[in-house]
Amino acid sequence: MNEIPEAFFSDYPLLIRLNPVIPFKTRGNAATSFSLRIPGKKVNSLKSLVVGEFLKYLETVRGGGVEPGLAFLYGKVPAKLGKLYRKALTDYVHKDYVTGVINELSESIEVPLGYSRGLVGALAAIGASNSLSECTYEILVYRIRDNYLRERCVDEKTVKSMDSEFRNQTFLNYDYVNDKPLIMPSGRNPVLLGIRGEDPAILVRALKTLKLCEEFEGWLIYKTNQGLNAHHMERSVEEFRPYQTGCVKGKVIEKPSVRLGGDVLLKLSDLENKSSLWVVFFKETGLGKVARYLVSGDVIRV
Repeated sequence: MNEIPEAFFSDYPLLIRLNPVIPFKTRGNAATSFSLRIPGKKVNSLKSLVVGEFLKYLETVRGGGVEPGLAFLYGKVPAKLGKLYRKALTDYVHKDYVTGVINELSESIEVPLGYSRGLVGALAAIGASNSLSECTYEILVYRIRDNYLRERCVDEKTVKSMDSEFRNQTFLNYDYVNDKPLIMPSGRNPVLLGIRGEDPAILVRALKTLKLCEEFEGWLIYKTNQGLNAHHMERSVEEFRPYQTGCVKGKVIEKPSVRLGGDVLLKLSDLENKSSLWVVFFKETGLGKVARYLVSGDVIRV
């Protein structure tokens, strides 16, 4: 916050992954928020700064039908936003629901760029600040603006060696099956790489072992809900609906079938045989190798 030295972060900024099964999610399926302590006379300056940077970023990378959202909350985080976060994590959130939340909290919420689907993530990320019972961290390295559209340049050998040294304290660094790093995103965006783990100090040490062959703007550590199965809430077979996430315990009632391409399809009922649903084990997960050997009567949790 060099432009407004009177502003101070009150906690780590948040990087929140949302419902992974929503078909119109963004590639990263994430939203961010941060909480600041700032003198009242500087609030308008802060708003102008954030809106200006937000619009500048969109000019560079916007595309593909993405609808980003921007929201400001003044004061304490209300329980209503915590509820929105949990819904955005595990269910479909209709725009009317979000509109209702904004209208109900109109005295403390401002949406300077109007209503968009991205407001679901923006408000959910704010609501998450009071809803994370546990967390992990991610250190993100940011590119200079001139490099946004260029191929990322990180020495992959150093990614492997970093993973070897810190794999017990970090996660999802390298895919050894497909021989490619997992710390670099794809697409046009300002992030060069991200390292995930449970200790911010370890993330800084891990980053320093990497060889970065392009100039970068800086780095920032986020508190996140990644790697915690936060969206795996317990549900019954009967209550499961499209676009919801969760875990169910049920009984296999039909022999699994292997579909063209290698996916495995099976039918699951609740233990009382009152309701059923179809379950697909996608080839990419590797779970189909086990699922194809299930038989009628097997009880599983998915």
